[in-house]
Amino acid sequence: MPKEFSFDLLQELDSISKIHTLKRDDIGDIMHEFSKRIVCALKIERISAWLFDSEKSAMYSIGEYDLRTSSFSKDSVLAYSDYKKYIENLFNNEIIIANNVLTDERLTELKTNYSVPNNVISLMDVPMRMEGEIIGVVCFEKTGAQERIFTHEDQFFALCISNVFSSTLEARKRRAVQFRLNQELAQKELFLKEIKHRIKNNLSVVSGLVRLQSERSLDNYHRELFLDCSNRIESIATMSVSYTHLRAHETEAD
Repeated sequence: MPKEFSFDLLQELDSISKIHTLKRDDIGDIMHEFSKRIVCALKIERISAWLFDSEKSAMYSIGEYDLRTSSFSKDSVLAYSDYKKYIENLFNNEIIIANNVLTDERLTELKTNYSVPNNVISLMDVPMRMEGEIIGVVCFEKTGAQERIFTHEDQFFALCISNVFSSTLEARKRRAVQFRLNQELAQKELFLKEIKHRIKNNLSVVSGLVRLQSERSLDNYHRELFLDCSNRIESIATMSVSYTHLRAHETEAD
């Protein structure tokens, strides 16, 4: 941590790091809350967070906040083919800092469709990583005509924010996986219960037919044979139901 890391930024970082614990499923709400506090803490006007798609052929925004208009949007897309140099720089560098985005050779692809329309003059872009793999980027942007020099303190704060974002996304991913697993387990349980009822019903029908046949026997010997057979079938039905129930609990434990 920088020796002169201000108390205000440290306090704000602590507050922001707790936001992801809130019980909110909408990532947009969380990103909006993050963004409003971060731009004020860093004294900038814009912040945005972007994630790569599964093929890393494009980045899509999960939040774009502009303090000047208090507007929040998402789902914008930057195709890899249009921003190849910029995206490759993200993979090759821990952080991209540009005091003037209009003259920085690494950011020429952003100039026409992004920097100029949004009036961005300076930026600090920090990759987000999950399990060591880059998954996106957080962009901290200064607008207007006056350039911004991002200090080491600013950079440390931005790296911490990137880690908080990644942690939030990872926790959300785990919850989504757990939800799907719970749904699958519930479906399996329902399926096993259905099998249990079908086995029991079918074997009960067979047992009933055998018992009915026993009543047509002409002597006690054959009548006892049919009854014994019927009882054995009922035992099999009971064992099958118990086995199905046991497998259901084993599946839940797995």
